[in-house]
Amino acid sequence: MNDKRYFIDSVQTFSGTNNKGRQLQSWAEKKLKHRIVGGIDPFKTLLQDIIDRVEALDKEYPRTKPFRVTAYKTEQIGVTTGNGLGGNIVLRVCITEIRGTLTAMSDGRLHKTGGNE
Repeated sequence: MNDKRYFIDSVQTFSGTNNKGRQLQSWAEKKLKHRIVGGIDPFKTLLQDIIDRVEALDKEYPRTKPFRVTAYKTEQIGVTTGNGLGGNIVLRVCITEIRGTLTAMSDGRLHKTGGNE
């Protein structure tokens, strides 16, 4: 079992998008920003959730350029318009692996739990 957890550090949106792009950006801001993703293979699950949303919007707006989703290792997911390198950036989700947790104790100190650093 993969017990990795990720923190969605930032959801970057870019201006100059159409209604379809704004809907994706709004969804990502509300659902993803500053969240922790855990469970079995959390990065793959997060990526699939974004792909599912993109596919739904592509169907809802068939006369627009399709979105393209690209994953960069396990650190970033990008959504652009079109199929080539010349597409416009619509959304970028930046992800950080959680290495452990610090818990505030009653004696005023932080106690480290989890992680290997």
